Amino acid sequence: MVFDQLQNLSQYVTKEQFQKIDSFLQQLSPDMKEGFYEIDGEAIYARVMSYPTSLRRDCRIEAHDKYIDIQSSLAGMEGIDIFERDRLSVLDEYDEERDVVFFEETIEPNVTVRNKTGYFSMIYPGEAHRPQISVNQQCETVKKFVIKIRI
Repeated sequence: MVFDQLQNLSQYVTKEQFQKIDSFLQQLSPDMKEGFYEIDGEAIYARVMSYPTSLRRDCRIEAHDKYIDIQSSLAGMEGIDIFERDRLSVLDEYDEERDVVFFEETIEPNVTVRNKTGYFSMIYPGEAHRPQISVNQQCETVKKFVIKIRI
């Protein structure tokens, strides 16, 4: 798991990947249309979405097998818990088409970060994460993007 300022993203991906991702990053704004953004076919793509944050107990723990997630906020802030995936109990089996598996909370998270504008969380397939957590028990709408990099 990496948590850093978005301006440092080039340090964590290959030069070729960053050149492709950077053109997407240059388009970012809180007014950006929600939806799917192709960056490099199925190798790299992004989604822009918004949703209300929720209390931790109401948020699901998930992981992916095929993609690294780079998550960042365009507006608002959310908490994200990071877990050791292989120490969790599977709740919903892996869905290959959606590249997601869900877990029940059987251990404490290793770390919790606060994703806000200008920062990102990079989450690898060996890690599980619980996004959408309200910060300071204040539920708010978050608009974010997730860049997916195929491994």
